Amino acid sequence: MPHPNGRERVELYDEPVFHWLMSVEHRRCARSNRPLVLVLVDIRRSRGVPPRLSQAIAQRLAVVVKASLRRTDVVGWYRRGNVMGALLDEPRHEAHPSAITVITQRLSRAFDKHFGQPTARHFRVRFQTYSDPLRTEETKITHMNLTRS
Repeated sequence: MPHPNGRERVELYDEPVFHWLMSVEHRRCARSNRPLVLVLVDIRRSRGVPPRLSQAIAQRLAVVVKASLRRTDVVGWYRRGNVMGALLDEPRHEAHPSAITVITQRLSRAFDKHFGQPTARHFRVRFQTYSDPLRTEETKITHMNLTRS
C-alpha cells in the first residue's frame, strides 16, 4: 500500500495475530508432513544501537523483508518492535540449507541496498526449522550472521 509521502508502506501482522498464524501453519505443515520455516530478523545489540527498532526503521525493514520473500509468505511481529518474523509456507526445499543461504544472501543484499552497510551490518537473520512440526524439541536453529569483517 502506498504511503502518503509516496514511499511504499507494508502493514505487518501484529504479534498476537502473527503467533496465531504461526500455530495455524504449524498444524497445516504437520498434516502435510512438511517442515515449517520461521525467519527472524532483528537488530544485534551493541553500544550505540537502540534496543528497539524505531518506527521508521521498522517500516523500511518491513518493505525490504516483504520484497525479498514470496508474496505468499506471512510477515509480522514475532516480538513487537524487536523481532520481525516471516513464515515460509511452501515446499520442502525451503528448509534445505542451500535455500536458506539463498534467502540470507537476498536479505543481506537488500539490507545493504536500502540501509547501507553501516546500518545493515547490525541486522541479524535467524532461521528456525521445524522438521517435524509436532515435535518442536527437535527444532534446529540456524543463525546467519550478516556482520562483515
